[in-house]
Amino acid sequence: MATNIKRPGPNVSLTLPVPALTASGDIVEVSDLHGIALVDIDANGNAVVRTPIAFTADLLVTAKVNAGDSAVAIGNKLYYDAGETPDEVNKDVTAGKFIGYALGAITAGAAAIIEVGLVGG
Repeated sequence: MATNIKRPGPNVSLTLPVPALTASGDIVEVSDLHGIALVDIDANGNAVVRTPIAFTADLLVTAKVNAGDSAVAIGNKLYYDAGETPDEVNKDVTAGKFIGYALGAITAGAAAIIEVGLVGG
């Protein structure tokens, strides 16, 4: 069995940074990721959010889009890019197929293993 699956889901709830004044039941937007706050915002600016994520896994992600470097932020859409050698997960909407959302951050041009929230297709 895969050892990189962190939260098997379905409908994963995550603690995420949310906008000020977020209350339980509010729609929450974190970059491209949307969900519903299950609790009010805490003192650190976070809340538990129910998301459409099916499950999460630690994956190697490269912080680039098309041919240029582009930082990855929590909530950014990520794509599986089979056109790269080797295949990679990145922000390239042109050549890649949408697989889910970044749950970690990466500096532009770098590659790192981060938690990724994968969605059903």
